Amino acid sequence: MFAPWCSEIRRSESAVGSIGSDTLCLNSVEFGAAAGPDLLTGWGAQVSFDRDRGLEHLGAYLETGSGMRFRPGTGERSRTGDRRVLTWLAREVLDSSHPRSLESAGSDLPVSSSEMQIHGEKVGVRRVVPETLNEISDVSPETMIVMRRYTIQGDWDEFLSLWREVAELREEHGFHVLFAVGDRDLRRFTWAFTTRETDFQEFLSQGQRQYYDDPRRIELETINAYLQEITLTPSRLLLVH
Repeated sequence: MFAPWCSEIRRSESAVGSIGSDTLCLNSVEFGAAAGPDLLTGWGAQVSFDRDRGLEHLGAYLETGSGMRFRPGTGERSRTGDRRVLTWLAREVLDSSHPRSLESAGSDLPVSSSEMQIHGEKVGVRRVVPETLNEISDVSPETMIVMRRYTIQGDWDEFLSLWREVAELREEHGFHVLFAVGDRDLRRFTWAFTTRETDFQEFLSQGQRQYYDDPRRIELETINAYLQEITLTPSRLLLVH
């Protein structure tokens, strides 16, 4: 079932507090398409780096191929290209087992490890407000995940109201929503869901047909007025060891 943020995120029992408990860190690193081995090396170092700073990982998603970019207002469509993005969510936890986290209270956002910065490009981290964060423990690394990124125009709250209906309907049609977060300052909204398809082109051409033909979804086409740009890319869950 689609569920709001507050019912799905739970603090660890050892937590004694947190920095910005109503926000998460949305991290992203862009790589070249051929950066496979270096990426895995950098990711392992990043996991250790984050844990050392008292960050709890809540899901990491690696793009596996070129996606699509849409501009609803103009009808423009294009491929996203050969670049790949690794996206992961983390929560800052003040925990006695992570002494550095106590020292970093009130500091700037955490940064990426030096290894990740060497192997990746366009390293970024933003503080975001979670709209949804659901359980991922039963998601297989082989499951295709669709990452959707929006650039929002117009009233943010009106967009969110429509998006919640969209997310509910996605769930009814078998797409399990994993997370959704918003960055109001940059007017960006990022979310991801699973799909039964294993081929991205099949997903685009056939996998959403019943969903988009649903009369309730047709009524929700008004959400496009709030979407300046949409990108969607095939991704998979990257395990945290």
